[in-house]
Amino acid sequence: MRTYPPTPSAARACRDLLRDLLERWGLAEFYESAALVLTELVSNPIRSESPVEVAFCRCGAATVRVEVHDRAPGRPEAVAAEDDEESGRGLLLVGALAVEWGWRPASDGKVVYAVLSGESLHAEDAAALLRGGFLSCGSQMDEYG
Repeated sequence: MRTYPPTPSAARACRDLLRDLLERWGLAEFYESAALVLTELVSNPIRSESPVEVAFCRCGAATVRVEVHDRAPGRPEAVAAEDDEESGRGLLLVGALAVEWGWRPASDGKVVYAVLSGESLHAEDAAALLRGGFLSCGSQMDEYG
């Protein structure tokens, strides 16, 4: 597990770590989609000003589990954001790109995770979501460098 301060640059540091691991594991072609998922998961601790703690695990030939420790209270829930809202679509994006996502309680918050599989993490999937306006208005990738 790696810990970063709750600043916008933490998301970039997490993505850099993810890129290095995916390259080492021979899964670099899935970086774009995996980075979108990771950015969405780390945005909540950054917004709540708690340290960003991430862990990655290769669970199979083309399967990676991303975990983010979140000290913010409350249960993560996907919500239907209005067209003019700039946030609120993060977990919908995670659900679209991950084969599984969920959370579990921790002593000081929760751990939110996503299981990413090569079968579901194609760059064209992420590009289609972007083209379709799914992330229009205030993408976390823009907000968190």
